[in-house]
Amino acid sequence: NGGGFLVSLPLDGVVPEGLPGSRTSRRCQVLSDALRHFPDRRRSGNVEIEKGVESMAKRFKDRTDGGRRLATLLTPLRAQNPIVLGLPRGGLPVAYEVAHALNAPLDVLNVRKLGVPGQEELAMGAIATGGVRVLNDDVIMAAGITKSMLEKATDLQRLELDRRERLYRGGRPAPQLRGRTVILVDDGIATGATVRAAIAVVRAQNPARLVL
Repeated sequence: NGGGFLVSLPLDGVVPEGLPGSRTSRRCQVLSDALRHFPDRRRSGNVEIEKGVESMAKRFKDRTDGGRRLATLLTPLRAQNPIVLGLPRGGLPVAYEVAHALNAPLDVLNVRKLGVPGQEELAMGAIATGGVRVLNDDVIMAAGITKSMLEKATDLQRLELDRRERLYRGGRPAPQLRGRTVILVDDGIATGATVRAAIAVVRAQNPARLVL
C-alpha cells in the first residue's frame, strides 16, 4: 500500500490559484494511493459521522471516487469557509477530493492506532497529537491486555506519531481550528478508536462545527 503524504498547509494569505503556495498547489502536495472503501453518513450527538454499513468495495471504485461523491454531499458547507483535515494514510486521498471541490484548505491530523499485540489490526485504543489517548476498554479486557503491554504499545506508537509530525509538517504549526467549520475525513471506521481520538483533538480547539 502506498502512502499519502502532505506538507503542512498555511491558512493565511491569498495566492492566485495554480501558482506555488495557492490552495490548489497545496492540496496537490497530497500523494494518494488507490482506495477501496468509503463510509456512509450517520449522526451521533452533535457530530455528523460518515460510517460504512455495506461492502464499500462494491459502492465506490476507489478513494478518489468516494471523495468526489462525498464532496457533492458537503457542498452546502462551502459557504462556511471550512478546513478539511485528513487522517493518514488512507483518509488523505479522500480528503483531497473534498477540499478541492469545496475550495477549502487541506491539512493533516495525525492519529495512531494502538493494536493488540499479535493482532495489530484490532484496535485497543488510539493516540493523537497533543497527548490524546482513547482506549477501547472492552477490547483491552477481552484480550487480557496488561498495563505494561498498553504502555509499551503507547510508547512505540508515540515515536511513530512524532516521526510523522516531523515528516508531514516540517516544523510548521498545526492550523488554528477555533471558531471554524472542520471537516474530518478518514477512509472508514472499524472499532472507532482512531476517529474518537481525532474528534477529541479537534473538539479541544473549540471549532464552530465538526463534521466527520
